[in-house]
Amino acid sequence: MKLKKLVLVVLFTVDNRRLVHFITSCTQSKAVKYGEALQLSKCSENPKFSPEYWLRTLGQKLPKGPALEVYTGDHWSVSKDILKNYANELWVLSAGYGLISAKSDIGAYDATFSTGNQNSVSNNLGLISSSIQQNRIWWNELTLLNKNSLSLTELFKRFRNDLFIIAAAPTYINVVKQEIKESISSRLVNEDNLLIITSSIDSELKNFSIITKEKVRTHKDIGGSVVSIHTRVARQLLKSSKKFQYSIANMKVEYLKLENQSPNIVKKPIRKLTDDEIVKIIKNLITEFSDVKLSSSVVLRMFRDKGYSCEQKRFSRLYKTATRFVS
Repeated sequence: MKLKKLVLVVLFTVDNRRLVHFITSCTQSKAVKYGEALQLSKCSENPKFSPEYWLRTLGQKLPKGPALEVYTGDHWSVSKDILKNYANELWVLSAGYGLISAKSDIGAYDATFSTGNQNSVSNNLGLISSSIQQNRIWWNELTLLNKNSLSLTELFKRFRNDLFIIAAAPTYINVVKQEIKESISSRLVNEDNLLIITSSIDSELKNFSIITKEKVRTHKDIGGSVVSIHTRVARQLLKSSKKFQYSIANMKVEYLKLENQSPNIVKKPIRKLTDDEIVKIIKNLITEFSDVKLSSSVVLRMFRDKGYSCEQKRFSRLYKTATRFVS
């Protein structure tokens, strides 16, 4: 009789263990072996351009591979490490496909919800509305049309009571925040099983969020570039709270410790660079990451992360000059 009671207790513990779902944004850099990326700006030149046309064209793009392998870069490297050590599932907020599993097969593409990029959704959709509204319209269409995509609401329903960690820039959070709010209102998720890690959020979602500050990059356990700050913070919080069964309350406490232990970043005066100096830096960056096809916008972010400054149009021109001499 005692043995039976013990077995029942063990089964109850296992059945109530929550799975961890890590949700993050896609990356602009893709592995070279998947070929040249399909650019949203080129696709939008077609008179028939629409989300449906984009998905159909992207569906014909070969070769394909699991999203886990296609995406590359620092942000994605940290995301893969989270999947390996802490999360049961990795999901991607993709401007090209919608919300997809990292196991989904995809082709290389260049589309983003970030503004100021030639392949930004808001630069190519052509609607008379704000960039945020255009991004949401695009996202909703991708979710409806792509059979391999889920809405965030469907994900919450399918894995109700599991733990959801969303780490992404505000641009990507804005695309899905209405779904998040509705899911909270309908009690699909709550403060115990949903955590958003980003640098800016609506006041309505603050209780569900950790607002990252750039200075935490100086912490020995975080480091990295601005691009990967949200995923790096997420990894450290998952690591520190593992023994507490990934308690969100514990993660919030741990983040405050990280922030308090991080010195403020002192910005150095920016020295103006000549065209030749900028071209040289671009060449060095491209050579350093020769196994990855880097777009101009990705290199510009890396360039700025090193403390340099350059206007985007000038940088694009110099990027073209530099890539002529780098095989």
